Order: sequence, then C-alpha cells, then structure tokens
Amino acid sequence: MFRNIEGCTSYYEPFNERKWFDEETRGNHVDKTHVGVDDYWHEYKELSDLSKFYDEKWIHKQIYMDEKSYNPNMEHFIDCIIENTKGTPVMQFNRIDLRLPWIKKHYPKAKIIHLYRNPRDVWASFLTNKKVMTASNIESTYEDAFYLDVWCEDLADFYPFLDPAVTRHPYQRFYYLWKLSYLFGTEWADHSVSFEDLAYSPHDCIQSMFNNLGLNGDINELSKVIQPPPQHKWKEFAKDEWFLEHENHCESNLSLFFSQKNSGKE
Repeated sequence: MFRNIEGCTSYYEPFNERKWFDEETRGNHVDKTHVGVDDYWHEYKELSDLSKFYDEKWIHKQIYMDEKSYNPNMEHFIDCIIENTKGTPVMQFNRIDLRLPWIKKHYPKAKIIHLYRNPRDVWASFLTNKKVMTASNIESTYEDAFYLDVWCEDLADFYPFLDPAVTRHPYQRFYYLWKLSYLFGTEWADHSVSFEDLAYSPHDCIQSMFNNLGLNGDINELSKVIQPPPQHKWKEFAKDEWFLEHENHCESNLSLFFSQKNSGKE
C-alpha cells in the first residue's frame, strides 16, 4: 500500500536474511501469496552500503531489546536507510515487535504502525505441511519453518514459559509469542491496525490510520490495492474448542506471570 503513496519509499523486511540490498543473496523468488508484489528489493538498489552494518543474527538473537540495549550496527543500518531515502522512508519490519522500546528510544520522531492478525489465522498460514501436522498429533509432528523455536529459545531467559521444556505444545508457544508481540505493539506503537479491518474494510481502516498519523493519499485508490485472503482458514485445522483450551491456558499463565512481575515476586 505504501508503495502506492507519492512521497513514500517503502522498504520490505529490512532485516530479512535474503539481504535485499545484495544482488548475490536476494535471489528472485517472490511468494505467490503476496498478491500484487513483483519484487521485494527495488527500493534497496542504491543501498549496498547496508552490508557494512547488517548482521544476520538480528533474525534470531537479541529479539528482546529495551531502551538501554546496545546495538550500534542496527542503529547505523536503520540510519543508513533513512539518510539515503528521498521523501518519507517506510520500513515494514517483521522482527522489531519486542524491540519497540529500543526503536522508540532511538527514533522518537518515528511513527510506528502496529499490524496484528487473528492468531488462529496466523497459525493456519504458519504451518508448512498441514497434511502431516494436524491438531491431533501436532506435538510429535511439528516442524519449525518460521523461527518459532529459535525465537522462543532466545527469549526464554526473559519469558520462561517460552522454553520448550516448560511449554511442550507448539501452539501454546506460538500463542505466547503472538500475545507478547500484540502487547508490545499496543503499548509502544502510535497506531494499531487489525489485519482483518485492513483486508475487509480497507477504506475505513486506512482513513482512520491517515487521520491519526497525519498521512495523505487517495484512499479510494489505495483501498483497491488491498486484496483480502479467505477468512477463517484456522477452522480447517481444528475446532474452536481446541483453540480455546490452549489459549485460555496461556492467558491464565500470562496473567500470573505479569502479576508476579509487577508485584516484584519474579
């Protein structure tokens, strides 16, 4: 959508390990589910200097960063994008959810838009082999393809319930991580956007976002860019009761964890 707003330069997943600024590593594959997207990298063509600062560890280490965290190369990397952008840089990060305190500290003038989606539909799109990984056997068949296990491993020192030894069930670990992402987003972002609202009521959603953030654009035309995916794919994986059982379990543990943390009993 931001690629279609005059005066904005929209950078897709700046920390992605394909390194869009490097012709040798980025390849030419584009996910067919990313409707209307021909490439991820043309905005990066003049940004080869990013290679001086990029660290692939950003995708799986130091996932949590507070205001006092130290990561000068990450700051130089983001600064390099900002300083070499004509107009307004828009960076679509997928790996800064639990780094938002650090982002807010170092870029206080930035406007942060938090996009969140129904966790069940995220889970449905997250599983790579739904024929093998079913609700009845997911604990024994789960294979990690999108960083769930490595992120949980990195974050377990801060959030012990993410440790697979503590929480064996993959959907519960997934839900914990989704909820932490949601909580950080709603706490630190300037505007939160529901994926469902954006997909199925784009005009009103974009209007609200623009009003809140002082953005401009032809909302009727931008609404046409949005092509909504099918809803409620999660129902093909399991019934509502299955999800509710795991989600209620997680919510109870999260309430206990944060109540003890806030009372100083951690």
